Amino acid sequence: MFALFDSLLPLMSLGIAVAGGERTDAGFTTSNISEYEIFTQGYLQLPFDNVFLRPGARLGFGYNDSDGPSNPIRIFETTYKAGAELALLYSGIVVPTFSIQGFVLNRALKLSLPDNVTTNSNLMNRTEWLYSNTVSLSVGIPVFDGRVLIEPFYRLVNIDNDFRQDDLFGCEFSVSMNLQAADSL
Repeated sequence: MFALFDSLLPLMSLGIAVAGGERTDAGFTTSNISEYEIFTQGYLQLPFDNVFLRPGARLGFGYNDSDGPSNPIRIFETTYKAGAELALLYSGIVVPTFSIQGFVLNRALKLSLPDNVTTNSNLMNRTEWLYSNTVSLSVGIPVFDGRVLIEPFYRLVNIDNDFRQDDLFGCEFSVSMNLQAADSL
């Protein structure tokens, strides 16, 4: 049976993640969420066959555009985030993974109004610091002898002081970094 780490045990991997979803605000306003992340992960084998603990660190950027171009009054959210994760995975033909993540967020809100509307939009425009925790489920597909892992995921996101619930769907792409000597390959 092929296992992800049979031919090459990565001590760490580097990757990118792309995610998207929709959020309902106040029961009727839909906004589109887009998120991008870069990450690094380490692998620690547990005393069970093909079971690994995967700690990691992530940096991300996201934006949220309420109502799209059809509504002249829009709120733009831009978020920068940094965080850590801890995942448990089984290395097999596919790689099922359960992970929890924690982030510190810096979110900027900006109100966009039509030219013929005058108001003090500075009351809406602001920057805030928030905390977030995430539960993620994924099924990875190892390719190129396990050196690349393509990992579609579902995330349930909870942001402190933000009562809207985010469900994100996306995909991660990671490349294992072999820190062994070149002659051991």
